[in-house]
Amino acid sequence: MKSKRQVRMLALICCVLLASALSAVNSEPVTITFSYWGSAHEHEIWTEVLEAFAQQHPDIRVDPLYVTGSYSSKMQVMIAAGNAPDVMNWEDKLGLPLVPTGAFMDLKPLMDKDPSFQRQAYYPITLEDFQFKGQQWALPWDFITTCIIYNKELFDGAGIGYPPYSWQDDRWNWQSFIETAKKLTIDKDGDGIPDQWGFPNTYSWSRWRIWVWQNGGLDWEPTGTRSLLTSEPTVSALQFIADMTHLHRISPTQAGINQLGGELKMFSEQRVGMATAAAYNLPYFRENFTFNWDLAAFARGPVRNASPLIPDGVTISSQTKQVEQAWQLVKFITSLSAQRIMAERGYRISPRRDVLARFITPLTPQKEEVWIEAVDHAILTNYTTQWTRIENETIRPAIQGLLNGQYSARQMVEQINPRVEALLAEAETRFAK
Repeated sequence: MKSKRQVRMLALICCVLLASALSAVNSEPVTITFSYWGSAHEHEIWTEVLEAFAQQHPDIRVDPLYVTGSYSSKMQVMIAAGNAPDVMNWEDKLGLPLVPTGAFMDLKPLMDKDPSFQRQAYYPITLEDFQFKGQQWALPWDFITTCIIYNKELFDGAGIGYPPYSWQDDRWNWQSFIETAKKLTIDKDGDGIPDQWGFPNTYSWSRWRIWVWQNGGLDWEPTGTRSLLTSEPTVSALQFIADMTHLHRISPTQAGINQLGGELKMFSEQRVGMATAAAYNLPYFRENFTFNWDLAAFARGPVRNASPLIPDGVTISSQTKQVEQAWQLVKFITSLSAQRIMAERGYRISPRRDVLARFITPLTPQKEEVWIEAVDHAILTNYTTQWTRIENETIRPAIQGLLNGQYSARQMVEQINPRVEALLAEAETRFAK
């Protein structure tokens, strides 16, 4: 039979063991999931970012979900099944339709109550892109603008001067752009078909809007209540796009570009003098182009200059049970530490002003700053919750037909406008009240 002293000692030992066990349990890191997409190069960068996060937050373990297929489709399936990742990357245009469904947390309360969050560090336009009815449904972790990339050797061979990188140079306009592209379009073997083209005039949801914006036009009213596709500034800009191919003949048709492997392949093979370039392709440009190339501003339109500004965002699932840990990861991805990693690896442009200098590399001959200076001329695309049906299913095939010479711009917009109007009536835009 144990003495009272032995009983007390056993009780004390049990308490110590229990406390140790509870301490061990409490010291286990909280696990959250994070989903993202990208190339192998981008995957390496995200791995590096998550390793840096782990060093700063040993109490939080991140299980990465790297998606190589259709990211949006996979995320929608996971959201519908109730097992969405705690933190998710999203393209603005693809995530917006899910916002009214309550798929994402409103980050604004978290931003407002966190004194360490530096709202003033961001370009305001990049935050605005992820706002909807007063909510901040995501934070930007990068953005792209677009500019012209050109082959200096083909310019030299044609005996013409290089286009300016300054967005303020009014001499670089639609007329001088067409004249330059014509001089770069050359039939080398005399068979009547150019072997070298001035500019690959291809469909892109952001591309056609550049020319429309430069002409003072819009796709639809900001609130999305009425289509503006049939307005004169929009129609004349669309006709200018068609004329590049069928009047000025500086580009193959859309079908011809596809047969040649697309604009990037054509530029890589030195079959075009100029092309449209986005910052996310910069690592590819540097690694694969063996000829001299550089960057220039878009040619100024009749009304103004313009470039799309397209951010990617990181958000928190409304299904998460680990809000604080998820917020720490979102905040870190958009922090100075993570943004420096991305910038130093040449990965897109940071939405933070204090990181921009790291994107520009003075030792290279190219003027990467043209992408940053484009922010002063940037316009946000007015996405809608019916984006896929309006843009991908209606506008895209119509513009591809325009580039293949099937009809005029006026005929095209008259044909699709009733459908666009009907879909807008069902949709909400970023500026919906």
